[in-house]
Amino acid sequence: MPFSLTENLPFLALPLALITLKVTYDVLPFMAFLALVAVAVGCYMFYAGKSSPAAQRTAKKAEATADSLIRELTREEDRAKEEAARKQAAKDRKAAAKQKQEAARKAAQAAKEAAAAKALAQQEAESKPRAAPPQQQQPSSGKSKKQSKKQSKAAPPVEEEDSDDEDDFLLRMADLERARREKGARK
Repeated sequence: MPFSLTENLPFLALPLALITLKVTYDVLPFMAFLALVAVAVGCYMFYAGKSSPAAQRTAKKAEATADSLIRELTREEDRAKEEAARKQAAKDRKAAAKQKQEAARKAAQAAKEAAAAKALAQQEAESKPRAAPPQQQQPSSGKSKKQSKKQSKAAPPVEEEDSDDEDDFLLRMADLERARREKGARK
């Protein structure tokens, strides 16, 4: 590195100050010498807090290096956060898909149960004896109106009675529906 006066000024300041003091003491009267020393001390105190230009450049380089290091660390942290966010999003998507599949499976199971209940209801309805509705005959032209009136009065329509089988079926259907709703409420 070549010699630079600005970089080496702090090292040269003390010998230069001593030489200047000796020369001024010999040449100037005592009061002028004291005035010059006071000015020199004032200048030193004024500039003592300031660093040299070389030190300023070195400090700027160090600061730039620290800034670039901090930026690099920040970039790495940001990359790590983005990667973690991507992984979390993938987990969330998988969980949502799993919940969707589970909901579809439960809906299919509920549909199967409903179909089974409907089939059971149809089977019970078919196995129950039905009362045939009375057939009303149209009055023929050969019969009188009085006879047709008597026939219609003679056979009143038979109403179906509520049987215990039908009550049991309705109770079972209500239990199945309640169980299905409880299962849906738990999820």
